[in-house]
Amino acid sequence: ELDKGLPKKQSVEIKRWQSENGWKDGFNFTEPKERQKVLTALVKIWQKLL
Repeated sequence: ELDKGLPKKQSVEIKRWQSENGWKDGFNFTEPKERQKVLTALVKIWQKLL
C-alpha cells in the first residue's frame, strides 16, 4: 500500500515536536499555563476520537 503513495482521499500532516516541550523534557505542571496546554491537548485528542 505504501509503495503506491499516500491515500488520495485522506491526507497526513506531520508536525514537529515543540522545541520548548521536548519529549524528554516534559511539562512544568506547577505553572497554570503549562497545565492548560496539557488539558487543551487532551481535549483536542478526545474530540478527534468522538
